[in-house]
Amino acid sequence: MQELFDLEKDIKYLESSLKEKRRQLKTLRKQMGWDGPQSEQEDGCCNGFDNSTDIRETSLQTVIDAIPEPIMVINLDFSIALANRAVWGGAKTGFQKRKVTCHELSHGRPTPCSTADHPCPVLEVFRTKKPVKVEHLHYDHDGQEIHVEIVAAPILDEQGNVWQIVESSRDITDRRNSQMVISDKLEFLNTLIETIPSPLFYKDTDGRYLGCNSAFCSFLGKSKEQIIGTTVYDVAPRELAESYHTADLALMENQGVQIYETQVRYADNSIHHVVFNKASFLKADGTVGGLVGVMADVTETKNTARALAESASRFNAFMDNLPALAFIKDEEGKYVYLNRAVTAFYNQTVEQRLGKTDQQLWPEDIAAKIISNDRQVLAEQRVLRTTEAVEVNGSRREHLVVKFPLVNEQGTALLAGVALDITDWKAAEEEKKALQRRLEIAYRMEALGTLAGGIAHDFNNILTSVLGYVELAFEKSSDRPEIQGYLARVLTASQRARDLVKQVMAFSHQSDNKPQPVILKAVVKEALKLILSSLPTNIQLLQHLNSEDAVLADPTNLHQVVMNLCANAHYAMKMSGGTLTVDLSTVNIEDDGELRRFNCQKGRYLRLIVNDTGSGIAPENLERIFEPFFSTKPKELGSGMGLAVVHGIVTACEGVIDVRSTVGEGTCFTILLPAITADLSQETILQEPLPVGNERILFVDDEALQTDLATESLGLLGYRVAAFTDSRQALAVFFQDPDRWDVVITDMTMPKLTGDALGSQILSIRPKLPIIIYTGYSENFDEKTAKEKGFAGFILKPLIIRDLAKLIRRIIDNVPENKS
Repeated sequence: MQELFDLEKDIKYLESSLKEKRRQLKTLRKQMGWDGPQSEQEDGCCNGFDNSTDIRETSLQTVIDAIPEPIMVINLDFSIALANRAVWGGAKTGFQKRKVTCHELSHGRPTPCSTADHPCPVLEVFRTKKPVKVEHLHYDHDGQEIHVEIVAAPILDEQGNVWQIVESSRDITDRRNSQMVISDKLEFLNTLIETIPSPLFYKDTDGRYLGCNSAFCSFLGKSKEQIIGTTVYDVAPRELAESYHTADLALMENQGVQIYETQVRYADNSIHHVVFNKASFLKADGTVGGLVGVMADVTETKNTARALAESASRFNAFMDNLPALAFIKDEEGKYVYLNRAVTAFYNQTVEQRLGKTDQQLWPEDIAAKIISNDRQVLAEQRVLRTTEAVEVNGSRREHLVVKFPLVNEQGTALLAGVALDITDWKAAEEEKKALQRRLEIAYRMEALGTLAGGIAHDFNNILTSVLGYVELAFEKSSDRPEIQGYLARVLTASQRARDLVKQVMAFSHQSDNKPQPVILKAVVKEALKLILSSLPTNIQLLQHLNSEDAVLADPTNLHQVVMNLCANAHYAMKMSGGTLTVDLSTVNIEDDGELRRFNCQKGRYLRLIVNDTGSGIAPENLERIFEPFFSTKPKELGSGMGLAVVHGIVTACEGVIDVRSTVGEGTCFTILLPAITADLSQETILQEPLPVGNERILFVDDEALQTDLATESLGLLGYRVAAFTDSRQALAVFFQDPDRWDVVITDMTMPKLTGDALGSQILSIRPKLPIIIYTGYSENFDEKTAKEKGFAGFILKPLIIRDLAKLIRRIIDNVPENKS
């Protein structure tokens, strides 16, 4: 726009200069007397410019020589009648020595030159008899083109005919060159304005559009001809036009630059966000000439920014809700991004970690491993999946980490990664494996228990006969002490065999001992007294018995649990010595880790811990320690039933047992037993003499050894016994005379008709008849089941005559004689 203003200044200067030349010409004409009627004197002067010596001619020559621009008077034959010094100064040498024509002087041609572009002013004055002003092409004495502006006026005679012409010329070569430069600049400026893709316009101080580019035309949907000369009120709704006009007035009043953003409606009715950049411009005189404005369409930019903001918002929302720890590091290893999970995991703010390196955050060994992994990712430009350790609140956590290179817009390789804390997961996996091992052991123990129960059943039958006949032989050999000595040894061995069978039965959960509320502290304390007396001086016993709560169990079994565990601890420390620690407490198991470890339900438990500092258990043996008959001791020192019995007793009490052991450091057994609330009144059991009687007993067992033993043993106690090995035959005998029998004693497992089926048929005839059922294997039949079926008593093999006699007497004495 400044070029336009400069052009306007040049034009005004040229107009002013032209006015000045006209004034000088007018003065000359007056001086020469050309403005009024010509006198004779003037006529003579004019006719004799080249030869006159009149004072007036001399005076005129002096005057026109003082004018710097060429002035000459031309005759009708184009010869020069009068010329000033400026004319001859620019002509070729020798012209002033002879009479010369104007076209010879100016063009070097013998004839007048007149073209459509450059008409001859002399001919035009001759033709029109009026002054003319034309641009013409002259040549200097070197033959160079000179653009001149010629003003020619006629000198008329009395008849009004042109008889001479006065011509003034001015060199406008520089002006024309300037105009061409200005024209080029204007053309460039217009081209530049047209090529600007943003709508551009300029207005005067009245708000009328002076010009615009094609982009502005497209914006309004109008041509330039329809826009130029109009105002904003002609192209925009009135309310919007008012706001634009008010802003324009403020800009032109205060001058300077104005920038603001608004929404506009394009010609196609689409709404666009635009930024107006407006500036006022000044005229040549320094006053405000108007304003120029450019509209920058920022719709796409705003949409892109909005899309980026939404994308960033989604990214942040995703990353902040991602449970994994996400991070980005720059090329120097500094953290430049962290998601919310990172700050929550380390309990720190973002500011506490951003901008720091791993060397600043971790101990040397941890940092070295992390940095090594980072360098591998960046060097190989690949994804790395690995595990890394970190430190949180003094404890180390293990992370599963995925790291990968990330290239930013500048082409710089960053490092990004996602980490997942797998410490608890790994611990849970280890616990799961341990639980799986325990489950496998439980299945194996169950199978072994079933097998053991079956063996115990058959072994009890054998033991019953052995013990019974040994007792009979002992009674009948009172006169032979030597024989009784042998029999006593057999009886002792048989009793040891019976105790072993009881352990097998306890392992298979088939003990006939009744569970009852027991204060565990008293049982443990009693057992530790026995243990303490057998410990060598190099083993120290520490006991912390801090619970007065009770459990539901058989006290003898609990006593055996404590004795077996302490005996194993004693054996583990017998060579090196150490410390045996027994701890008893009441705990509430609610922590998920402990629930998984013990595989138990939430609740209140008595926790018994037996810990030693002995040799420990090898990992390959740890899974087998509860198997029956498995032992690492020499055969003469252990049967392999101790821990198997412990496991069976604890499981029967609905408890759990856990063992942790490290070779060379020791072993720790932890037992959890459900705590109960009960009234624990002490009962005094008196030793009674062997009872006798004379009642009639129907005895049924499918093994003859058992029936023979019962007949003889019970017969010695005064009972009248009828024994049968066929249960169906025994039932037939009963049916013949039901009232004959006072007691029925039957084995459970018999072919053709089992003991419970036999008893049920007998009770259908005599509902009040006492029936005692016994078995060597009680997995599916126990004392509770016996009572539910209406049986008076239940006992496990091997049958001990004393125990059986006491049971018979108790049942008969407590049952009224009411035969039907």
